[in-house]
Amino acid sequence: MNSRNFIIPTMPIGILARLWRIPWVLSMIVAGGFSMFLYRDSFNFGFFNDTPAILLYARTHSILQHLLNIDGPNIYYRPLQSLILKLLLLLSRGSEGSVLNGAVILIHGLNTGLLWYLVYTMSGRRGYAWAASLFFAAFPLSYEAVSYVAAIPHTLLTLITLITLILYHRGRQTNDLRYLVSAQGVVLFGLFTHENGIIIPALLVAWEILIETKPLPGRRLLLQIAPFFVEGVFFFIVWSIVPKPEHAGIQPISNILQSSLPVFQMFFYPLLPLLSLFHMGNPAQFLVMLALFGCIILVAYWIHAERVLAFGVIWYVIFWIPSLIFLEPSYITGSPRLFYLPSIAATLFWSIPFWRINRLAWSADLHRYLIPGLQLCLALFVLVPSLLFIRSEIGLYEYNSQIVKSMRNQALAAQKDRELVFVNLPFYFSTDLGFPADFPNPYPPIHAGAVFMPPYANAHDFIIANGGPDRPARTVAFDTYPHNWPVHGDGIFSSTLRPLIREAQVFVFHLSADPINDLSRDWRAGPVPQQTTPDADLLSPLFMQPESTSSAETTSIPQSEVVFDDNLTLVGSKLEPEQVLPGKELAISLYWRVKRALRPDATIQVLLRDRFGNAFIEDEFWPDPAASWEPDELYVTRWHWEIPSNVAKGDTKLEIKMQRRVDSELLPARDITGRDLGDTPQIASFLIGQTSSATIDELAQSRPRQEILGGKIVLVGYRLTQGQLRPGESLGLNLYWKATEVLDRNFTVFVQILNGQGQVVAQKDNEPNQGNYPTSTWIPGEAIRDAYEVQLPTDLPPGNYQLITGMYALPSTKRLPVTLGGSSQGDTISVGDILVQK
Repeated sequence: MNSRNFIIPTMPIGILARLWRIPWVLSMIVAGGFSMFLYRDSFNFGFFNDTPAILLYARTHSILQHLLNIDGPNIYYRPLQSLILKLLLLLSRGSEGSVLNGAVILIHGLNTGLLWYLVYTMSGRRGYAWAASLFFAAFPLSYEAVSYVAAIPHTLLTLITLITLILYHRGRQTNDLRYLVSAQGVVLFGLFTHENGIIIPALLVAWEILIETKPLPGRRLLLQIAPFFVEGVFFFIVWSIVPKPEHAGIQPISNILQSSLPVFQMFFYPLLPLLSLFHMGNPAQFLVMLALFGCIILVAYWIHAERVLAFGVIWYVIFWIPSLIFLEPSYITGSPRLFYLPSIAATLFWSIPFWRINRLAWSADLHRYLIPGLQLCLALFVLVPSLLFIRSEIGLYEYNSQIVKSMRNQALAAQKDRELVFVNLPFYFSTDLGFPADFPNPYPPIHAGAVFMPPYANAHDFIIANGGPDRPARTVAFDTYPHNWPVHGDGIFSSTLRPLIREAQVFVFHLSADPINDLSRDWRAGPVPQQTTPDADLLSPLFMQPESTSSAETTSIPQSEVVFDDNLTLVGSKLEPEQVLPGKELAISLYWRVKRALRPDATIQVLLRDRFGNAFIEDEFWPDPAASWEPDELYVTRWHWEIPSNVAKGDTKLEIKMQRRVDSELLPARDITGRDLGDTPQIASFLIGQTSSATIDELAQSRPRQEILGGKIVLVGYRLTQGQLRPGESLGLNLYWKATEVLDRNFTVFVQILNGQGQVVAQKDNEPNQGNYPTSTWIPGEAIRDAYEVQLPTDLPPGNYQLITGMYALPSTKRLPVTLGGSSQGDTISVGDILVQK
């Protein structure tokens, strides 16, 4: 067969074979593959921390919105980050986790391979290139940048920085302008990927001075580097114009100094496990690190590596300057991803002994055995703690992934018409908080752990971003469940959680095999006091466990004596306080006595009804048989309820009913004489609002009146704070009322200021006591203070004005008739004149 027919097919194979045989290509691939192998477990991680919000922003916003940073998810301007994520989401087609996580791992592998090539290019030493690339691949704080998709701009900027240096060096070696122009284009991409890209031009200056064998003279260097700085200025202008949320701004000197300490310590990261083992404090650590720094400088000088060492130090310093200036110390110590790009500089430093340390050997035997042995020991000294720490931190991230995937699965299986509520989801886990970890934190300057759901995140985004349904979801914190991690969401009482379990689909996070437990399912199944499963442990705090008490405690409480099922007697009840404003807490204590063993399937429901008969709080509890209710003993059950802020003010009723859980059959309720009290007897009442009883002294100081409104309400007096006012000032008025009988309606009071033509120039309408003391709750004969502030218009002409008042009922607004001494006075009461001066 003619071989010419196979020229085209065999050419790529031959080229690939030749490339594969080139040692530096193989070395780059092996180094990159090793770094990817370290993070293989994160390939299938779910999305948590900031990733869900950033992915939703990338998915739902257009390219123009990304470029203009419209409704951006953070304080930064990183449009290429969102655009790259948007592209990856389009390519994923339902496999977002594998594609996005795989992309970050791949970028980490490319960074490791390119670093091998860059170090080899500038040193010509394979051992130095291998040490630098392996140390970088296993840098202990890289776990967040590689296992956390939202940190992709840090890995991308590192990739762009390495490519820029390689292109620039290639352009300098070949005098090919195309490489330099390409480097400028790559830098422009870097600037719009991460704001720290603005430092790359300074890094190029350091490269030109320290690494290039023939540095350019000053003027030519300025002309060659200037375009890179022009790009930085262009980006800064765009960054200044594009809208961004407010951020902390420039840090004070004290914060910069505080942040500098962990930054300095992490440069010497291989020493930290050893220093921690010997419990060395910061002063001792500082001296040891300075001594070692001096030793490595001497070694670098001896082996002629001082320029590379200086380049590494400059790299580390210039890339930390923006973070130290603009970021708070807590952010630096809590965000290991910030160390990803500067870690290259630290690894260049610690790889110096692998360059030409054989120059220190004064015999062949030392060169053959001792030097390689020392290098192997140093490699293990650096790598072993790093690798163990990375595996431990990836374990925490894997657990975060398990939580969010469990959230998604539960959301997919939950009833469609119910809100999803997650109890005690973690804000973050940390080894400092005692969370189980395979390996303790050997790098104390940095907080080891994993953020799951930041305070500003929400459960809804987490579910959608991980492939779950688009449905309402929120988080709450229930401190009764023991936990040693910071939780997400507002606090909730058990009395609020119990009805929520019935109305919504409630899940609780627990350190168990399945971290998200279906609390609503277990609650509907009934009490499980005999079980010892985690589910039973989660249900037990929700049982209304009775407390033993004495008969003496019931002597000062209203006696109810309501008997349910001819067995369980409600002896009395106590409400504290007896009047409560919306949004405040109400405590209810119910006192019980039982004749015999309780029904295992009985449940007692407690309801609060507003003045219109609407139930605004409902709760239930099981009189748990396992609680050992002893016959004829006195027990008390207690609730703490937060009164809703939008509840109607007025007389409120406490009602109780008892029913069977299986078929909801109501069990009979009777008083002690056997009289039927209906399905849901009223036990007590209280006021949602606030009484405003007037004192005898107040009444004595007021101007007496005797007008009667509607034949039931008497205006017994009034008091003006001042009779002369200026335009724009407020008139203070106290009205004093008494009801002659129980009122069945709530009336609204109006206070009006009239001019000489009878026109209303100012007015104030509300129910008595700012709406807090409705008339239906008034006690006959009680003197009630009703205060008003009426604002005068700023352009009100000076002169005499009349002040009138009265009442009307909604919704008709028909005013109550006014009588005085038996004769009709219309439907208003004149309470005097006021003088408005200039």
